[in-house]
Amino acid sequence: MIDLGLIVDGTPVVFHDKAPEEDRGAIETGDPLSEIVRDTPAIDIIQSAPVTITQEVTTTKVGTAESVYLLKPAERWTWEDLRDYVITEAERRFGPQIRNPAKESGIFKSFIGRHGTVNAVLVAQAAFEVYNGVWASAPITVTRFCKGSDEYFAQVILSRVKG
Repeated sequence: MIDLGLIVDGTPVVFHDKAPEEDRGAIETGDPLSEIVRDTPAIDIIQSAPVTITQEVTTTKVGTAESVYLLKPAERWTWEDLRDYVITEAERRFGPQIRNPAKESGIFKSFIGRHGTVNAVLVAQAAFEVYNGVWASAPITVTRFCKGSDEYFAQVILSRVKG
């Protein structure tokens, strides 16, 4: 007899080896009214604890507002979609970013105005998916999309991607 250190309904559970020819054992709780609930090749369970549901949880998988743009073709992205993509990707790689909604609005509206929507999306996606969010040994953030960076960032990426 081996004490398993388990207690079911306040009763200690012990393991009894059966005859060698049966090559299996039985778990007994010590309760004389125990009944066999399940028989397996390895053990017999004499008594089992009742199952009690203490909490029910219902989950629903939903998209987030930040990721809706991923379902759109590039020509239908807005400046907000471009901003959300850049911020999400930058935060995924480098952690939380300091945000300034007024500057972000101006930067991304201007970036789309200078390059067109499709090219703007192409630059942003290449920046994070091809260059892994790093350009010129520095993390790509919102300010990389400013007009002053075009010559050595957006124009270089566009020429590389478009050939």
